[in-house]
Amino acid sequence: VQATNLGQPVSASSIISDGTYYIRVSEYISTGCCVPGWQTYLLMNDPFAITTSFQEYALITSTSDSTCVGDSLNFSSSATDVTSWQWDFGLNNSPSTTNIQNPQNVIFNNVGQNIVTLTANGCSFDTIVVNVLPDVQVPTITSNGLLLTSSASSGNQWYLNNTIIPNATSTTYLATENGSYTVCVSLPDACGNPCSDTISITDIGIEDFNLSNAISVFPNPAKDIVSVSHPASARQIQITNSLGQVVSTFQTSGRTQTSIEVPAAGMFYIIIYTDEQVVNKKLLVSK
Repeated sequence: VQATNLGQPVSASSIISDGTYYIRVSEYISTGCCVPGWQTYLLMNDPFAITTSFQEYALITSTSDSTCVGDSLNFSSSATDVTSWQWDFGLNNSPSTTNIQNPQNVIFNNVGQNIVTLTANGCSFDTIVVNVLPDVQVPTITSNGLLLTSSASSGNQWYLNNTIIPNATSTTYLATENGSYTVCVSLPDACGNPCSDTISITDIGIEDFNLSNAISVFPNPAKDIVSVSHPASARQIQITNSLGQVVSTFQTSGRTQTSIEVPAAGMFYIIIYTDEQVVNKKLLVSK
């Protein structure tokens, strides 16, 4: 044990006055390696009343404890009295090992927890864990009429003509106007924000004249109940809000008229799926 006051070494027997002393402790472990560190103690009244437990200073520092797969981190060693360093970053990482003191631009290719080990002067000094996050998979869009579905179960954001659609973050989105639709995905435990290929919707408002005449929504505006008159070929009716979010779904079961309880006040769309095509009708609800 070596003590120093204001940077000047002193012996234990000469500590006779109150003050702050810096004590350097060298702990020899079973392998015969020396693990140095500095601790600070405030000595008051009794020079022999120092009681503490030795705690090593961290010997490995890195630019971060997490990174994205394929990205790099920098490392350094704060160990003192060391003449040789041996780093182990794990297989498939680049480099997997090195003997320089402060490795830079270490690339991590293994998703999950990667254990980094520093061996100095032939002793295993320190280890840290680097959490490597995967990349978000590029989403795809499938369409069923005007109903668009993302391959991602969460983290979705829909776009129309490269412009964000507010609050359109569900797995599905019902297109309400013609244009080019994409979906981008971001996740808290993964890296990147990839976007799908574009899917084009072009037939909204282009309805078969006879089929359009065969479908009616009344009353419109509505307050409580709305009736949809449709051909027997209609299979399903959906109500969506102005954001394209599905509010309710009804099976028509071969009927030619369906009564629907309308939601809260606002602008909605009634989507009628028939064997021939999909028909989109606006509905105004005022309460």
